[in-house]
Amino acid sequence: MVRSARIFNLSQIYLLTHDGDTPRDMSFGGYVFDTKDRKLDSSIPPTLERKRSGTVVSAYDGLYYLEATSSLITDPDPSFEKYDPVKKAWQQLPPFPFSNDLPTNVMGYAVCYGVILYSFWDLKKDFGLAAFHVGRGDWNRVKVDSSAYAPFRGRAIVVGEYIYALHVFEKNEIIGFSLRMDKDEDGGVAYSLSNVLTLRGLEIANPPLPFYEYKSDYLIHLGNQDLLHVKTGCIEEHCNVQHLCIATFQIVVREVGWHMIQTLHSSVLRADIEGRDWFFINFGFTPECGDYEPTKRDYEHVERHSAASVNPPKQEDDTLHE
Repeated sequence: MVRSARIFNLSQIYLLTHDGDTPRDMSFGGYVFDTKDRKLDSSIPPTLERKRSGTVVSAYDGLYYLEATSSLITDPDPSFEKYDPVKKAWQQLPPFPFSNDLPTNVMGYAVCYGVILYSFWDLKKDFGLAAFHVGRGDWNRVKVDSSAYAPFRGRAIVVGEYIYALHVFEKNEIIGFSLRMDKDEDGGVAYSLSNVLTLRGLEIANPPLPFYEYKSDYLIHLGNQDLLHVKTGCIEEHCNVQHLCIATFQIVVREVGWHMIQTLHSSVLRADIEGRDWFFINFGFTPECGDYEPTKRDYEHVERHSAASVNPPKQEDDTLHE
C-alpha cells in the first residue's frame, strides 16, 4: 500500500512506498507527484532505519513516519522519523515509548495545538491515545474516560476548540472532543480529553448494490464548519466500475455543548477501473478550498506568544492550564 500526504497548500503529493523482502526489512522512500504539471519525481530518499509498515502524517511543513508496532514480535520501541521537504532528508526523532501499554494499530490522527495526536485501537487492548509535542520533541499519554470516548479513525478535522473524526465502530457517526492540556506536578504537560460527544444523522447515498468488503472512507475539511465525507468499496457484480459515495455536511452548533449534523448534499459517482484491482481511499484534499492544517509558521507564532495560563481556545493555540 502507498502512504500519501500533502504538505500544507503545496501542489505536490508525497507518496511513500516500501523496498524490502520481508515486513521487518523495509525502508520507505518514494515519489513526489505534482498535481499541476502531472509529473512524478523519485526524490524522497529511504528512511534512516529499515522498519515495518507504518503511518505517515503531514504536520507543520514536514512528514512524520511512525513505525507500526507488533503484539507478536518483541522489538525495540517503534522508530519515529521526520522528513524535511526543503532539505530532502530524514531526521531521527524520539521513538514511540508506549508500545507495551497501548494497542498496536494507529487508526487515526489529528494535527493541532503544536502536537500530533495519535489514536490507537486493536481487539486485545481496546484503545488509547498518545500525543507527540513537536516543539519539545517528547511523547505523552493522553488520559481518556473510557465511558464517554470512542476511538476514531482517519485524519481528524480541527475546528476551533473541537476535533471531529470518524467513529471506529459506528457507520455514519462522527465523534467530537477537545484536547485539554494542563501542567502536571513536574512542570510538564498532562493531556486529557474533554467535551466528548457523538454526532449522528449523516445521510450518505447508497451505491446500486451494497459494498461487499474492503470499504474505506475519509473526511475532508471544506472550511468553517463544512466537511466532506467520501466512501468506497467493492461490489462483486460490478468488476469494471467502482462507486464513490460523496456527502457534504455541516456541523451546526446550536448552543454550548450541543452539536448536530446537517447533510447538505449526497450522491454516488461511478469510477471506471477497467478490470483493475479495487482501490482504497487513504488520503484526500480539495485544491480549490486550500488546506487548514497548521503550518510551522503558525506553530512558531504560538510558541512565541504562549502563556501558561489557559487551555487552547483556537486551533493554533498551544497554551497550558496552571
